[in-house]
Amino acid sequence: MALTPLNKERMFEVIAKRILKYIREENLTPGTQLPTERELSERLQVSRASIREALRVLEVLGFIELRTGEGSFVRDPLNNTVLSQFYTDYSDINWYMELVEARKILEKDIVTLAALRASKEQIEQLESIIEVMKLKLERGERPKKENLEFHQTIWEASQNRFLKEIVGTLFNFILDKESVLNYQRNVSKNFLRDHKAIYEAIKNRSPQEAAEAMDLHHQTIQETVIMQFKEREE
Repeated sequence: MALTPLNKERMFEVIAKRILKYIREENLTPGTQLPTERELSERLQVSRASIREALRVLEVLGFIELRTGEGSFVRDPLNNTVLSQFYTDYSDINWYMELVEARKILEKDIVTLAALRASKEQIEQLESIIEVMKLKLERGERPKKENLEFHQTIWEASQNRFLKEIVGTLFNFILDKESVLNYQRNVSKNFLRDHKAIYEAIKNRSPQEAAEAMDLHHQTIQETVIMQFKEREE
């Protein structure tokens, strides 16, 4: 497959998909180095900044590894075969809703396990994260980092490595496109409210309450996705 020029009006997601298609069709093996940023920029006829952004997306999704001073290298494609089928246009609301639905199913079971297995330290960590989120909101800042840390702590507390890795990958798909979940103040306040309920359920060692609180949280996420897609269309 030739890396032919790309329509300059297309976004970085399309560049990433083109590179991913190149990796798959050329059957590049793990460890194979990709063309340099300059070479990709020249072949696709797009800016190097767009190439860098596309490569960052592929790294987040686990398709490549970026090594400082060395370049971009293919990771194990077999581990990403299924995910690559779903790496599609971020502008598709149905794609997001299916993704949130999948995450919802997984996280309900994960939080149930966390309510049973979380250590005292992990419960205290959840409380600390919530406090930081609250302080950031009071300062008018977006607690994006803390939102991820809150969920990561729950995944760890489930003590199931496989569930942790699967839901973590889904979470990265959502967070990578910030313009969809852009964490406006009202959105972050709703997330904080949900996180408090989830924390209390885990603290009280109540699996059923934890699952219900997580279910409500994903309803908030679904409502947020719908709202922000509507705003983009206006």
